Amino acid sequence: MSKSLVHYETMFLFAPELAETAVQKEVKILKAKISALAGVENAITFEDHWGKRKLEYPIKKRDTGYYVVIQYNFPGQEMRDFDEDLRLDLNILRHLTIRVPAKEKSVLTYEEVTVEYQDFIDEKVAGKRKIKKISNRKESLNIKK
Repeated sequence: MSKSLVHYETMFLFAPELAETAVQKEVKILKAKISALAGVENAITFEDHWGKRKLEYPIKKRDTGYYVVIQYNFPGQEMRDFDEDLRLDLNILRHLTIRVPAKEKSVLTYEEVTVEYQDFIDEKVAGKRKIKKISNRKESLNIKK
């Protein structure tokens, strides 16, 4: 039976009592579990360690935690069991998993964002100029309001 893989992204918040090496060990275990359940070697597509950060509000009486983001391909039918395992893990304070859309636009560079923003501004300015010209035309035709 072939498993259809879905692209997911999970953000993990690990307990602050863990040392950095312990967090890395936990992540390695999670990655091995994801690869084993997915049935493929390269199930992990992206991994980003944010490090220890202050929380905006206390979670389980803790005000800091280690953030890690992992993107991976995973069988959709296995997700409920995997999510339950994450909930039972005492080292994970919180986690959030989202399904990444298949046709999501790639991340833009700073230059691309700047160009797109400038195009947007140019369109808005051009639109205002057209409106201004039309309003001037009404005045020149002596149209009563």
